[in-house]
Amino acid sequence: MPTSYLTHEVIQKAEYPSWSYTWPSEDGCYPGFATLYNAFDGEAGLPNPSTLYYEPLTEQVVRGGATRKGRRNAYPPFRMTPYFTRRTGTRQHLIRQIDGNYARVIWRQYGHSYKPASSCVKSYDWNERVGPVYNSWYVNSTSPPGGTTHYDLNEWDQSEINDARQSCMDAAAVESLQSYDALTELAEAREIPAMVAHGSSVVSSILKSLRNKHTLSNLRRAAHWRPRDLVRSTSKALRDIGNDWMAYRYGIMPLVYSYHDIVKTIHRGMNVRDRKSRLVSPRSTGSTLPPSGSYSFSQIEGSITFAATTFLHYYWNEVTRLSGVSMNPLVTAWELIPYSFVVDWFCNMGDSIIRATTNPNCGFHCACISQRSNYSKNYYYHPANSSKSLTVSVYKCSNSNSWTPPSEPPIVLSNPGADLLYKEEFVDAYQRDLFDVNAAHLTFGTSINWKRLLDSAAMATNFLMSLMRGIRR
Repeated sequence: MPTSYLTHEVIQKAEYPSWSYTWPSEDGCYPGFATLYNAFDGEAGLPNPSTLYYEPLTEQVVRGGATRKGRRNAYPPFRMTPYFTRRTGTRQHLIRQIDGNYARVIWRQYGHSYKPASSCVKSYDWNERVGPVYNSWYVNSTSPPGGTTHYDLNEWDQSEINDARQSCMDAAAVESLQSYDALTELAEAREIPAMVAHGSSVVSSILKSLRNKHTLSNLRRAAHWRPRDLVRSTSKALRDIGNDWMAYRYGIMPLVYSYHDIVKTIHRGMNVRDRKSRLVSPRSTGSTLPPSGSYSFSQIEGSITFAATTFLHYYWNEVTRLSGVSMNPLVTAWELIPYSFVVDWFCNMGDSIIRATTNPNCGFHCACISQRSNYSKNYYYHPANSSKSLTVSVYKCSNSNSWTPPSEPPIVLSNPGADLLYKEEFVDAYQRDLFDVNAAHLTFGTSINWKRLLDSAAMATNFLMSLMRGIRR
């Protein structure tokens, strides 16, 4: 049921005295003292509280799929079943801002009257400050005022979510279908001695001339450069660092990767399990909050995680090891195409070929993809002023002698804060679906990390340098 709340919550209510004395009249005055106090007509500005209804928490829980989630350490086929659970909801918070429009500083005056002759004389002896007294209250609401400009600081990119899901399935499927691409290694066998020799010379050169070629000052300079600026630098020392990085990436690391693939193939057991995961975070919209004025904004906190798991069961260990050795001519043909690895940065062509043309050759296999969504979207209201200032009116005795009270500074009341949270939309969900390891799906997207950025900058620089040399000839 909705919760009721007063739209105006009283913080301080002004209390006014209902009495006042006046100086005795001149006719028939008598000696004595009197107190003069300003009389008030009553309170001002306090609204009539009305009831506000709102839902502080609304949520929905949905479960379906398999009746059993499955134990984490259970045999994979029995826990790799379709399942989903989803909990969504909204939490509302009241926007509380201090309001109020009535404040006074009151002065009392004390004096006496006497009749030294035929006329009455009145005189004051001292004054006393009373107050201030004022009305103030919280104004409660469930949303910002109408016409408030709203800004979304970040949002989910659906294309990035789809790419993460697909790349997660591709990585797990490819890892289980083949562990060592023997045919491609044979096709590139004639280049292996040259790569080994070149890689060894690069390592030896780096170690021997570390002091001269890559001095500490050059390394410090390179640490503050962007990758593309590093390889384009006019400084030969900095260009050498970029070139040696390329030699390391494509002269040494391929051999290391091949060694790991061979070891993995040898140790493949009858049950082959592979698991890959991808994390997706909200992407910034580029919105900039204004430096002043009132506005509202939203921000997503949390993440979406994909996890793909494959399970292949073989009846003999020999078959398991042989199945991990790939002799696929289509895969080798794609790998031998110049710069095919660059195409794989923008689409999953290589992984799709492997998934579509590789037979698992196992007793049975299964694969599942799970999506864990745990995030909240918070809405905030930023008022124009984070403090409330009440102007003070100074009041003195209504029929006092000629006397002016001193001026008073305004009364300042602080609001609860600059950014007021008024709504949270939360999602806590888990979904698991089955997929086929041989079901290829071609997708297009950009997958550039810092290593690939450095590679692309180096290749582009080398291409431009070779082009310039051709023009000079």
